[in-house]
Amino acid sequence: MKLLPWIAVGGAVGAMARFGVSVVAVQLMGPRLPWGTLVVNVLGSFLLGALLAWSDRTELLDARLQSMLSTGAMGAFTTFSTFSVQTVRLLEGDEPWWAVANVVGNVGLSLLGAAAGIAIVRYVHGS
Repeated sequence: MKLLPWIAVGGAVGAMARFGVSVVAVQLMGPRLPWGTLVVNVLGSFLLGALLAWSDRTELLDARLQSMLSTGAMGAFTTFSTFSVQTVRLLEGDEPWWAVANVVGNVGLSLLGAAAGIAIVRYVHGS
């Protein structure tokens, strides 16, 4: 229970960051594909992968800070539940190719983002 306030603070920051990134993405790339969701899922996957790889190799993050950043901030920042609903809506709107592009983009690029985050931290920390 002592971690809950830390997770809540991280969640608030992550949610506000997700909103900000989504607004900017729509302004820059338009509303046709849920670009904001794609950006936060890829970036969030990269950041969470890097954070967890880093915390495995250093003792700079205590349990409170790690919980705040991973469960709180990245949990609120990434939006796979939103991604799922948006994909279903694309399918319901007779946009199957946009739905496929949304799935491939979010899943494929998020996996690449997580792998890149882990690989970069491992490279920097020499393991």
